[in-house]
Amino acid sequence: MTKLYGIDVSSNQSARVVRDAQNDFAIVKMSGNPQSYAWNYVNEFAAQQAADAMKKHGLLGLYHFTWGKQAEVEAEFFIKQVEKLGYLGKAMLVIDYEAQALERGQTWVGKFAKRVHELASYKPVIYASGSVIVSQNLFSLGYPIWCANYPIGYDAISGYNPQGALYPGCEKAIMWQYTSQGYINGYDAPLDCNVFYGNAAKFRSYMGKSSTPAPDPAPKPDAKTIKRGQVAADIHKRMVQDERLGYSWEERWGAKSEKWTVDGVSFEMPVGDYDCSSSTIQAWRKALTGTKYAHALDDATYTGNMRSVFVGSGLFEWKPISYIAHPGDLYLNEANHVAMCQQQVPDELSEFSWGDVGAYGNKRGDQSGYESRVNPYYEYPWDGILHYNGKADTEVKPTPEPTPTPKPTTYRRFRVIVDALNVREKPSTSSKITNVFTRGKTIRADKVVAKNGYKWASWVNKYGNRRYAAIRTVGGTEKYMVKI
Repeated sequence: MTKLYGIDVSSNQSARVVRDAQNDFAIVKMSGNPQSYAWNYVNEFAAQQAADAMKKHGLLGLYHFTWGKQAEVEAEFFIKQVEKLGYLGKAMLVIDYEAQALERGQTWVGKFAKRVHELASYKPVIYASGSVIVSQNLFSLGYPIWCANYPIGYDAISGYNPQGALYPGCEKAIMWQYTSQGYINGYDAPLDCNVFYGNAAKFRSYMGKSSTPAPDPAPKPDAKTIKRGQVAADIHKRMVQDERLGYSWEERWGAKSEKWTVDGVSFEMPVGDYDCSSSTIQAWRKALTGTKYAHALDDATYTGNMRSVFVGSGLFEWKPISYIAHPGDLYLNEANHVAMCQQQVPDELSEFSWGDVGAYGNKRGDQSGYESRVNPYYEYPWDGILHYNGKADTEVKPTPEPTPTPKPTTYRRFRVIVDALNVREKPSTSSKITNVFTRGKTIRADKVVAKNGYKWASWVNKYGNRRYAAIRTVGGTEKYMVKI
């Protein structure tokens, strides 16, 4: 399942926290408070935090902390503040149901959600702790649920790294707040961290109709951006999982070539033995096939010169080991070892590690199943991370199919031959009469239909409405118009 990782923030954080901290989405406090504070409080940083979310990724939520007043009054105040900020229909709306408001119970929060739904014309999300969700049966209200539960309490968590599992009974929640003590790259204080179960399009489906980007005037046919970091990760993963590729310092660049296609990128792949550095270099060289950077890494040969060549190519940046690596990024110890990031959370890496009898004299191929493999991330004296910056990503635009030339509309002209002929909304004598044509009137019809015992001429009038007038009975015994 695709997942997004993000934060929820308020004036307890800085005004630029959304910009500074790494996140796929942000949910910003709009208004409200627990009962020891003013119920009609408005977050003074909301405008900046929301604007940063829209600029950064366009995935925004706004929440109201429930005080426990009359449900409809709080709901109307919340929506009024969202409207003032300009995000009604453009942001997920969240009811933060906690503190003293919990005493009002399920019926109260249901009324709150119903009023928000009425005013906004799309469903809000209800946030609550797992125990409250279950004990008050909040799922029965029919609104999306955001569950809060901290399996490891208030211990610090580095990066987006959920520990444990959702609260039992909350498996249908769309989102999980798993800690209030998350330390995220770019921000030096703990944050509420969340995982959303779905992709960006799914998140936008909770943001109202206005959040859906308008289509281009001339839509492009299924253009696809090739993410070269992901391609490199997938190539390296295929390499370590192919038993024909083992570990060696003798062969180390493979042997007999064959054609591989990975994520739409085709290339010749030498199949044989590799070591830690040659395998990652080879994966990246092949990932850049078809780009102007295809030979940018040709001078890289071992761990000792990878940093200078990769950074010198303009495609990579040197990051401290505290940085959260992306697929295709390289964990590098310049003297001894390199491995490739496969995924962020949970962090996995792929590597060629050691031959069946060491570095030399190995049989070709993975003899043990451990010469190359995918592992969970492990502590090692890494010097840093070679982070790919996305410059080589390319958009593949398939050739659009030719637009068929529409057939020209064929018109037929008729003249009325009776003193009065009714014009109707539908081809039926019981349909509403909209006009009456007199003898000699001519019409230009774009279709003729036989229905309800008559043949009808049909056309679209100057107001864009389709109209019908009888030509004759189906048997031809009575005629009202003739073709001219």
